[in-house]
Amino acid sequence: MSRHADAVERFLRAGTEFGLVGPDLKRYVDEQIEAERLQSALDRDERTRVRVEEREAEVSRQEQVRAAVVDDRDAEAGRLERERTAAAALHAADLERQDRELAAAAEQRAAVDEWLDRERAAAVEERADAAERELRQQEHELAMRRLEIEGQVRLGEGQAGAAAQAQAPPGRFPGLRLPFFDDKTDSIDSFLHRFEIFATSQAWPNDVWAQYLSSLLKGRALETYTRMPVNDALDYPRVKDALLRRFELTESGFKSKFYETRAEPGESPRQVLARLDFYLMRWAELAGCPATFDGLKDFFLREQYLTTCSQDLTVFIRERKPRSPRSVEELSVLAESFLDARDKPRPEASQSQLWSR
Repeated sequence: MSRHADAVERFLRAGTEFGLVGPDLKRYVDEQIEAERLQSALDRDERTRVRVEEREAEVSRQEQVRAAVVDDRDAEAGRLERERTAAAALHAADLERQDRELAAAAEQRAAVDEWLDRERAAAVEERADAAERELRQQEHELAMRRLEIEGQVRLGEGQAGAAAQAQAPPGRFPGLRLPFFDDKTDSIDSFLHRFEIFATSQAWPNDVWAQYLSSLLKGRALETYTRMPVNDALDYPRVKDALLRRFELTESGFKSKFYETRAEPGESPRQVLARLDFYLMRWAELAGCPATFDGLKDFFLREQYLTTCSQDLTVFIRERKPRSPRSVEELSVLAESFLDARDKPRPEASQSQLWSR
């Protein structure tokens, strides 16, 4: 009751402060008391709801604890079972590993024995190869010595020959006054051209050009020559072809030089044009291009067409080297044959055609 009186007293003071009197003050006090009563009821209901929820949460927590205990018990049982299973699998795996190790050891022993057998066989074969290489080298040296003697006989043994021999650098044939080839400063193509001019001017027989040339080679050029079979090493065209290929001075090499050449520092336009002219002429010469208008037209038509072809078609055509007077026509026939030979999509067979089969 005192709480109610206190509330009435508090609301009367508040209403008076607001300037309320008489019925207005009484109505204000009644409204505030009713509002406070409703708020108290709401607070009481809220406290009741919270207590109910707390009881329900406690019950749920206890149930979860019980379920967790059961789960822990089941998990422990499962863990023990898994440990037993893992121990059994580990034991089985250990046994299997031991078996594999024994098998691997046996295979390793067999591999070592096989390797020893191969090494012994390789050593025997290597000794045989070394003996064969030494024999071929001796045969090559004997053949070169024989040809050197024959060359000396052909050139004569007169006073002029003796004087030329005295002036010639060691290791070169009598009468041979050309310098050695240096692959760091010389062009093999120019060197061979100069050698051919000199050999022709000296009226040397063609069958001694190869061995005369070999006495002027050093470095990579000499290495290429010494790796050739004896019969090829005595054939000047084959030696020349091998040297040009070794230094990439082939048809494709001169073609690349023609298209990729650039003026060097200090080089005049006349010198650049002279180099381009040389590369073009050597490219056309190695490609078998006739020195005529029709030949050059045919040559450039063929080269330009090949730049538009696929790699497979280009290789197919170049392997067949169409260089006849009608090579453009021949090239078109080759290209059409290549394309016709490739699989083309077949039209789907109709149902009646399938039944007729």
